[in-house]
Amino acid sequence: MASDPKGVAVVIMGVSGAGKSTIGEMLGKALNFSFIDADDFHPQSNKEKMKKGIALSDEDRTPWLELLRDLVNANLVSGKTVILGCSALQRQYRDILRSADPDHQGNLHDPCVVKFVLLDVGVNLLMDRVQKRAAEGKHFMPVELLQSQIDLLQVDDSEGILKVDASLTPEAVVDNIKRCLFFSVCALLVLLVAQGYVHTDYSDVIALQDLYKSFNSPPQLWGWKSSGGDPCQELWTGVYCVGSSIVQIKLDNLNISGSLGYELNNLHHLKQLDVSNNYLYGEIPYSLPLNLTHLNLACNNLSQYIPYSLSSMKSLKHMNLSHNFLTGPVGNVFTGLIYLKDMDLSYNEFIGDLPSSFATLKGLSKLFLQHNEFTGSVIFLAGLQLTDLNIQDNHFSGIIPKQFQYIHNLWFGGNMFDKESSPPWDFPFNNLPDEQNITTPPSSESSAVKSYPLPESKRPKKKKMGKTVILVGGVTLVLSCLLLFVIIWFYRFGRKLRIQKCIEDSQYSLPLSIARDCSATGHVESPEMSVISSPSEIKHIPPVRTKVVKVNRRRSFAKKSKMRIGAKLYAVAELELATNNFNQTNFLGEGSLGSVFRAEFPDGQVFAVKCISTITLSLHEEQQFLEVIWNTSRLKHPNIITLHGYCVEQGQHMLVFEYARNLSLAHALHSEAYMPLSWGLRLKIALGIARALNYLHSTCVPPLAHGNLKSSNVLLDEDLTPRISDCCLAVLKPLTIKSAIAEASETESSGIASEHSQPVSGVQKDDIYAFGVLLLELLTGKKPFDGLEPKEENSLVQWASSRLHDNESLDEMVEPTLRKTIPLKILSRFAVLVSLCTQGDKGLRPTVSEIMESLTNMIEEYRRIRREADAEFEPYERSFRTKHVIYSNTLPTPFSSLNQSPPPPPLAAITTTIVGAGKPTGVRTEKELNCTEC
Repeated sequence: MASDPKGVAVVIMGVSGAGKSTIGEMLGKALNFSFIDADDFHPQSNKEKMKKGIALSDEDRTPWLELLRDLVNANLVSGKTVILGCSALQRQYRDILRSADPDHQGNLHDPCVVKFVLLDVGVNLLMDRVQKRAAEGKHFMPVELLQSQIDLLQVDDSEGILKVDASLTPEAVVDNIKRCLFFSVCALLVLLVAQGYVHTDYSDVIALQDLYKSFNSPPQLWGWKSSGGDPCQELWTGVYCVGSSIVQIKLDNLNISGSLGYELNNLHHLKQLDVSNNYLYGEIPYSLPLNLTHLNLACNNLSQYIPYSLSSMKSLKHMNLSHNFLTGPVGNVFTGLIYLKDMDLSYNEFIGDLPSSFATLKGLSKLFLQHNEFTGSVIFLAGLQLTDLNIQDNHFSGIIPKQFQYIHNLWFGGNMFDKESSPPWDFPFNNLPDEQNITTPPSSESSAVKSYPLPESKRPKKKKMGKTVILVGGVTLVLSCLLLFVIIWFYRFGRKLRIQKCIEDSQYSLPLSIARDCSATGHVESPEMSVISSPSEIKHIPPVRTKVVKVNRRRSFAKKSKMRIGAKLYAVAELELATNNFNQTNFLGEGSLGSVFRAEFPDGQVFAVKCISTITLSLHEEQQFLEVIWNTSRLKHPNIITLHGYCVEQGQHMLVFEYARNLSLAHALHSEAYMPLSWGLRLKIALGIARALNYLHSTCVPPLAHGNLKSSNVLLDEDLTPRISDCCLAVLKPLTIKSAIAEASETESSGIASEHSQPVSGVQKDDIYAFGVLLLELLTGKKPFDGLEPKEENSLVQWASSRLHDNESLDEMVEPTLRKTIPLKILSRFAVLVSLCTQGDKGLRPTVSEIMESLTNMIEEYRRIRREADAEFEPYERSFRTKHVIYSNTLPTPFSSLNQSPPPPPLAAITTTIVGAGKPTGVRTEKELNCTEC
């Protein structure tokens, strides 16, 4: 059976020098189709072979061709047409590319949407082109290999390959190809269908809708919508497309506020992202578009750290994160960024030593780190082929590497380098201005203010005093007016000054817009501002200290109460209607805060309503409850369950949460109804939980704490992504009437340590302890407290603490199904992390950012080991991803994450969890689900 309508692929083939790249790019632009240059996807080993004049074997070509096939297939199944420039010299190579068509059966007589066009060029012209290209250093293919390609080329007339004379001008060649395709009826129909029905890729639309909402729906983004719309067809502001794919987003200098959202990683074809010179806040999303080549987030209010996923962006060439409030040590996030040319991290608040991954940036030519708090040595920069380096105004120490003498433009003042241990080449330290390496604090008294004696007057003292009063009053009035004018001026023109300051500072760093210069006129550096040109004529420019005004984001509750809470206010009648008057059939479970009910609203939306069983609240306690709602409604993170609304009328206190499907982590770990989670999946779950905690602890202002973190409050959605529920609600416990069920459930599910079971008042280190307990659960498969175990083993932390540092005991702790699957090195590092998180002394517990770095390194190491072992796909993941099974929600069950553990569901059942609820469900085929629910 044929699949849905597809796009078409046109493969421009031929030997080296035939003009595949030139013709392919021009044809793509003429037909508004994407172009893929196959040479860009050769592994480095293939390129090195060809550089040495060694012809590629079939073993070398096959993985490369299979990668190209997968790229073409991804375009075809999404309905896009693509132009591929590829040699495709032999029939077997072309057959691999033809298999990109999911409906092609391998018979040449069968219709296939992969079309081949051969560029036919004479040998002499080919030789001239290849020699010229090699002389200019534009390609890795040497002239010596040309004849081997000509000998390898095989074309069978039965394949229906279109031959075009490529000795003509490129324009003529493209016209001939278009004309031939036009007269090919099948190709014409497919092309017209593909082009006529081109719409923006669905994943791209979803990502831009989320970005628009994260930007608080600014009116200056013309055409943008929070739902619906077609960015490419409707020409949304700052969005540039190729075919149906978004390839560039340029939104610099548009006075946009908000955050960057969490859907940018769905922009699979995005190459350039520029949102510089705005008022964006929050953290940089941990998952950015993987295929970005240009990233510009400069001059915003972004905070926190550089995400570790940066190392996955292998195509990145230019990155500017300057003029933000990024903090903390820079982790090893640059590993594998071999194409990165320019990087600007200046004017932030980074601390600590430079990570070793700096040394891997072999393609880096421009690096700007000025105006941070970096410490330690700069030795990792010594081996880089830099032309521009600015490290001034940090706390670097040690020697200045000898290699720095070859850097054409160098700034290094304002640091603590060792003059006596400097390298053999001479830095004129003695000629440096005092302010270059020594910063003197300003005097508390201005030298411009001097006191002069007032002239004596012979007039009566009374009159003199009257004039003095008038004079003082007049001066005060003038100064008040002047002050008011200054305040208004700064208010109206503050943004203009801020942008201008960023532009001025960028003379020592990267342009604010890398893809395109955002300023109307380019900055021309004056001769006196030039930097180091040679070691013998070093010009040290005094550092320009810039005062970046930080906005105090902390707000008092009085201010909060005047702000609109970011959640919908429901009436009791609305919730009664949605829950069938809180009928028992809608009951989901009972927890420490109250009951939870399933609510289905008239518009079809389904939510979970948590009824907080409160005592009679005073005015102060009512304000405290609203403060919790205000904090919780601000939480927008892919690993946190979202608060949708609330109700505070008629003495009722109810919270309306999103309805999250699947199962809790507690059920996945401790119920025999499920296959054991693989170790790799457990690490990913731990990292997702850590990301949520980091968001609470560091991104939210003021910082927040979960307060009741446990495995039953961690949900796994349909993709097994962890989602944390009940965030920040622990502070409500003193205001609630606890039922006997909730008391028993709370003791059973969390009785780990006194601090873990007591109410938490925003103490983040308690969350770290609770996270350590979760790590132990993931490692051992045991419950935090199990009354069925012997007394010495019923507390998981106490039982494990003496075994974490002994390899033999550690291996015995591991859940039996995982033994022998965890490398000893990773297991030991995991045990160390658990031990640190569960330290009795809170001051010894690590920060979440340190935990994330440790887990990320473990995951990367584990993946590397698994790749080497060529392991099979995880059985647990496979069991949840079969295309023939869909999970439904038909049988109600107790609400497990609210501290009640229901009986395990039957093995055939799949669990649906709603804000922490464990709910066994039936299994239906895809066809049944489509008929009944879609």
